[in-house]
Amino acid sequence: MTTFVDPIWSHTKGRPYVFHILSFSGQWDVSAAIEDLTTKKLGMAFMHADHIKSGGFDLLDKVHASIEEATVIVADITDPRSNIFYELGYAVAKGKKPVLIAAIGDNVSLDVPSDLKGLLLIRYQHTPFGLETLKNELEATFRARLEDAPTLLRDMLEAPKATPAYVIASPRPPAPSVDPQGRVLSRRTYGDYLGILGLVAAFGSILGHGADLHLVSGQDCDPALFGEDLNLYVVGSGKANNLSDRVMAELQRDQQTRWVFNSWSQGGKEGGVVLCECGADGEEPRCGVYQEEEYHDGVCKPGTWMEDYGLVLRGPVPGHPGRIMMVLAGAHALGTGAACLAATRPDKIREIRAMLPKNAMEDKGQLIWALVKGTAAAGDYHLDGESVEVVKVWPAKADAE
Repeated sequence: MTTFVDPIWSHTKGRPYVFHILSFSGQWDVSAAIEDLTTKKLGMAFMHADHIKSGGFDLLDKVHASIEEATVIVADITDPRSNIFYELGYAVAKGKKPVLIAAIGDNVSLDVPSDLKGLLLIRYQHTPFGLETLKNELEATFRARLEDAPTLLRDMLEAPKATPAYVIASPRPPAPSVDPQGRVLSRRTYGDYLGILGLVAAFGSILGHGADLHLVSGQDCDPALFGEDLNLYVVGSGKANNLSDRVMAELQRDQQTRWVFNSWSQGGKEGGVVLCECGADGEEPRCGVYQEEEYHDGVCKPGTWMEDYGLVLRGPVPGHPGRIMMVLAGAHALGTGAACLAATRPDKIREIRAMLPKNAMEDKGQLIWALVKGTAAAGDYHLDGESVEVVKVWPAKADAE
């Protein structure tokens, strides 16, 4: 039986990559200079059409896929051939913003098509010194592109083989306040709903609204989804999601330190759960702050969590290269909401990435996790990005250096 090998995955190993568009007779020394910058200074992979072994329409499909999945696209239009402008047009149609480069010289006549005049154009001298200058300009440009919101969402959430993707969640309503008849009231997105909203918005941004994304109940999902050739995004702990404990155990099975949800009682609250870090030194519970119920004018205001911890856990699906599993969970809705915001808000993803070793977030073949803490707003006990703190991550940058 012939095994299919994804040419992008086999070349990039799941890392973010620069795709170089150039003519078939291309400036290969220029391409080598860009590859040197990309792989040695930025830690990214590098591709151009010659890296794709195929032909005919099959080649065209794979070039399309390479453009769609590229983190950065750079196109050399010094030699304005039809293949360059075809690939450029496809990239622009897919919402990409290619960086244009072109050599300066007496024999170079460059007329940039009007449809491309809004794109960044960098001119370079085709000399050894000129190529070093080009590399410096491209480095600044590439680093800026790596910090934009879609890129950060891709780095955290997108698998090398991005679809199909399954979001498994079972939201429960919050209980921050009641009306005189005792009904629970809510005016903002809360808890597990933050994960659903954040993931759907993120995948719409990075994959388009036609993405093969499925939303399935955590209480009623088919257990056979676990371990299949797909991506799993599991929202909530095991008390609300039947796949959560199983995915957490699989992701951490070779780890000396593991995260689990254990039973817990404190201050008269029995039968609850707490997020625990279990290692050689024992078990360290991450306990939040609980506000007890209160009575006002004969109406009971239910107790609620004012602080809670959440976990973002991500790693590969065993036996399926290019697939990932994620858990976004807390012991309570507040902690789960904090984990969801941390994994789907670009500013929080940037914080997590800054605490990880270089390229750890982009490497979808390794396990990473982030412990976060959410603090409820005083008025309605909900969360926003500013009230989510990244407490620690693994692997930590300090440990790797």
